[in-house]
Amino acid sequence: MIVAVPVASSEAIAELRQAADEVLSVLRPTSFAAVGQWYRDFAQLSDRDVMEMLESHA
Repeated sequence: MIVAVPVASSEAIAELRQAADEVLSVLRPTSFAAVGQWYRDFAQLSDRDVMEMLESHA
């Protein structure tokens, strides 16, 4: 299994490597506080929004 993510901490990459055959990350910043800091728009979604999206693509 290959896991590909746009950005992750070194700690997260190490954990993912325990479960995946390969882990790819575009960015692996040394100073990592939160995923949202690396996006222009990281608006939060409600549980309802997520459920509606999942149901519409089932």
